Amino acid sequence: MGEAAYRETVNAAGKRQSSLTPGWEILGLTKEVATTIFEEAKKDKFVSSREAHYGSQSTRYDEKGRALGKDGKPQNPEERAAAEKEERDAIENGSEGGGDMVKECSQCGYTIAIAAGRESKFFGPGFKCPNCGADKDQFSTPEIPDDADKLL
Repeated sequence: MGEAAYRETVNAAGKRQSSLTPGWEILGLTKEVATTIFEEAKKDKFVSSREAHYGSQSTRYDEKGRALGKDGKPQNPEERAAAEKEERDAIENGSEGGGDMVKECSQCGYTIAIAAGRESKFFGPGFKCPNCGADKDQFSTPEIPDDADKLL
């Protein structure tokens, strides 16, 4: 077990190391075993187990986990159609990039920020303002000033 831990430590330290990676003594390894592990890792160009397993994977994924083709659109035709529909809906609704949704209560000013894709859970049909009890239809998207980024 100490050898596996040291192997991961050596690989995680990266390609810029030129001498034995510290920590072999703590793991109870001899200098000979540590040197052997270091030399093997050096020969393999310090590739971690994660890189060895996933490094050669060239498939990219979008934020929803859909495999993307070279054109940056989902490979699966059904997923491609769904993504295009989401894009059109986002443009029609005026939201860019499918980001978070912000709603403000017109009765008391309570503001809620809802992560994209979580609207049905946190802003569903039976939603009521936690401050004043106003119905969901009393919420609107607040105006965000053009210079809002300067306030941060």
